Amino acid sequence: MPAGLLHRILLFGVCLATLAPALVRAQEAGPPLLVRYGTEDGLPSALITEVQRDALGFLWVGTLNGLCRMEGAAFTCYQHDPADPSSLAHDMVIPEGLTVDRSGRLWVNTNDGLQYFDAHSGRFVDHPGVRDLTVYAIAEASEGGLWVGTLSGLYRALTLEHEAEHVWGTAPVYVLNEAADGTLWVGGAKGLAK
Repeated sequence: MPAGLLHRILLFGVCLATLAPALVRAQEAGPPLLVRYGTEDGLPSALITEVQRDALGFLWVGTLNGLCRMEGAAFTCYQHDPADPSSLAHDMVIPEGLTVDRSGRLWVNTNDGLQYFDAHSGRFVDHPGVRDLTVYAIAEASEGGLWVGTLSGLYRALTLEHEAEHVWGTAPVYVLNEAADGTLWVGGAKGLAK
């Protein structure tokens, strides 16, 4: 090995050994990798069931005890109020229970039905066709409307004004995904279907 190359390798090793502790300290003193938000920051529950960003850029956080909109580092939280029919239907937001449709409407799936958030009024609006169904999954249909997975099968809600139509199965549907080519994947108690 040429002497110049050996000298460079040794010099690099000495520099690295000298600088390494300073580099480690700089990384430790840097900004944290994650910032945690909990009940002390305004969330009604530390158990998070879903997170979704809406068309306006707000981050929505579903919990076991309500739904919150994150604005900067502050939260505006919504919970069920039995005296207010336009409040959140139930405090528990179902896991994967938030969907933003193509028009920017936020859909919320709780333990007591499917609603959307009317951003203009700040109220929750029930979808009349699925109010009495136990909803597990929602997905926007490419042709419009919503696919709704329930305890009693798959439903299609074409518009906000019409009842959802039962279209398939009688077993629980837990997962829905419409692929780019329009194929609907349905996962539930009886396996996977398309």
